[in-house]
Amino acid sequence: MIKFVVITKNSARWFGVILDHYRLLGVEPFIILDDTSQDQTELLLRQKGVDYAKARADAPRVEALVKSIPLLVRSDWVIRLDDDELPAGWLCAWAALQARRTDVIVVGFERRCIRLRSDGQLDYSNHPLIVSPEGVLDAQWRMFRPDKVQFRSDIHTPGFYVPKGSIIAPRRAYIAHFSWLIRSVLERRQQIDDYDGQAPLAGTRFGALKVWEDVDEQDHRFAPMERQEFDETAAELARTVS
Repeated sequence: MIKFVVITKNSARWFGVILDHYRLLGVEPFIILDDTSQDQTELLLRQKGVDYAKARADAPRVEALVKSIPLLVRSDWVIRLDDDELPAGWLCAWAALQARRTDVIVVGFERRCIRLRSDGQLDYSNHPLIVSPEGVLDAQWRMFRPDKVQFRSDIHTPGFYVPKGSIIAPRRAYIAHFSWLIRSVLERRQQIDDYDGQAPLAGTRFGALKVWEDVDEQDHRFAPMERQEFDETAAELARTVS
């Protein structure tokens, strides 16, 4: 059994679009709402009729809430995503097959930073900063057995230690990341400052990935998305930015 889990905070502006896409996939994620959320996210969750619980972290970041998952979710496997991410359809199908395995406890996925161009087409970054040693872009260790991993809460980690022997999914089984669509340039620059406040250079060293507009576009080596599965959802997400 696999359960998708999404940790969220102050996402009322766009999260309804994300939840609608999950339903198109036939997926009902469990939502963990950061107890310090201050907008109308909880009202949105009630209106959408999704299963959720509130939790409080010991640090102001998503990594610190991952350890609450086994306390709130009963599942052999969990795929944990952020509230500005979505799984490709092929990820859902591939993961369902892998859930039968007993020889691994953590699985990684490529994550694509997606941009909506002025002509309405989607492309994604191939910036050198996110080319992972595993041969995928921005490897994210997000599928795991919650009863087997050792949790941690430091920044820029999956929220647990990744053991040797963990595997990476094929590139088609990727996570789509929509931060560039749902947040303005000013909001993303503020994210960099927030990260830097938690750990030295934790945001600055990834500045080119947070705000692609602040660097030479050629550095990103943008490539067009191969399929159109996110076209409508991406357009809706982009409209949530005032």
